[in-house]
Amino acid sequence: MKQLNRCLMAYVMIMFCASAALNAAIPAIERNALIALYNATSGDSWTKKGGWKEPPLHTDGFAMPGTEGGWYGVTVEGDHVVKIVFPYAQVGGTLVGNNLNGPIPTELAGLTHLSELSMVGNKLSGGIPTQLGVLNNLTHLYLSYLEKT
Repeated sequence: MKQLNRCLMAYVMIMFCASAALNAAIPAIERNALIALYNATSGDSWTKKGGWKEPPLHTDGFAMPGTEGGWYGVTVEGDHVVKIVFPYAQVGGTLVGNNLNGPIPTELAGLTHLSELSMVGNKLSGGIPTQLGVLNNLTHLYLSYLEKT
């Protein structure tokens, strides 16, 4: 019986560790950048925003830390955001583009592992923040149709 209990306990520990690894929280600066993007582009009006505010909610009003890889448009590898891609997929209710509006938040500079940022066909205002120049891993940047303010 003791051996069975030890095996059961070992199994529980392995499953707990595996679960924690799958849901590893990204750094706070990256989470804050995602939240800034959501807020700057009127995320509450997106028609596709799965995962971003699914309960249980953290004190910041978004899904719990460790769930960011399940947020619509966000790809997490390891414990870092590596892609933000909002395809032409009715994020803002149209088929032509995402219809996201607002400025590109400077907080995106905190996504230092970001390799792809795609927000084509939006109504983003302003220019590309100079702060994004620190994104050394960024190999694909798609921001066509920015509106000047």
